[in-house]
Amino acid sequence: MKNITIALLILLPILLFSQEERPQSIKLKVGANVTKGKAKDVDIDYSSAFGFSLGAVKDFKLGKAIYLESGIVAEKYTTEYSALIGSGIAGPIFLKTNDKFIYVSVPVIFQFHTGKVNFNTGPQVGYLLSAITQVKNSPNKEDVKDFTKNTMVNWGFGFEVNTPANFDIGARLLVGITDINNAKHILDSSYRLNTLQIYAAFPIDNF
Repeated sequence: MKNITIALLILLPILLFSQEERPQSIKLKVGANVTKGKAKDVDIDYSSAFGFSLGAVKDFKLGKAIYLESGIVAEKYTTEYSALIGSGIAGPIFLKTNDKFIYVSVPVIFQFHTGKVNFNTGPQVGYLLSAITQVKNSPNKEDVKDFTKNTMVNWGFGFEVNTPANFDIGARLLVGITDINNAKHILDSSYRLNTLQIYAAFPIDNF
């Protein structure tokens, strides 16, 4: 995650030299999601894992420098965690597990433009399509959709740069607002997803 952030900071001043505006159009958005789960009051060690983002968005002009981004985006969020399950001769034994969630999401993101850069914030609402848990290096998968809430709300904070090549690149932090745990009778803990999203958005009239 640190390497991706450093790379974006290096690219940012290079991409700012062009000041031409372009008309708004529907954009194909493609990106990578780096997600880390967050649970409360449980002895679980979470680490980051990769997913993807793919969809179509459009910027609607609200004012001189204010736009609203919305559209439909498929999001895959993957979390990885280790739970202590016992101890052996060599020491503690941990079970490593991946949770994989697929959502169809609608962003409602307000953009504040300053030249070729916009800073953005707003909610993103997702509807759950799939929820799978799988012990790492095991072929067995378990469907946990019934134990996961159908909708999830994140709040996004980020920036986006319009490049001279007529496409945008951006980074957005999606902070989990919704506790997606729908199985309090099994695990009485909150479970939220926090995601760093790195993406590119290509106007369809480029194709």
